[in-house]
Amino acid sequence: MLACPLIKIEKTPEQKIGLVATQGFIVSDADDARALADEVGVRTFPVFCESAGTAAELNRLGFQGVRSAEGDASSIARSSSAAYRPNWAA
Repeated sequence: MLACPLIKIEKTPEQKIGLVATQGFIVSDADDARALADEVGVRTFPVFCESAGTAAELNRLGFQGVRSAEGDASSIARSSSAAYRPNWAA
């Protein structure tokens, strides 16, 4: 059996992350955590993630407000929607 990846993850430097109205971040895996760390110098925002493994990577990268979900997108949606409140005027 041969396993081949179907997706190649590439970081594009086209858009900078603005932090003015940022309440936190959601990441789905360790690759996202490393990409976020590359782009954002501030490590005090809450970061929601899907698993203990991703949480460990976020902690290793210095993020302080790491909140791990139950391993799926639904649990991330539930926990983050309770914490984040849109501010459309910002």
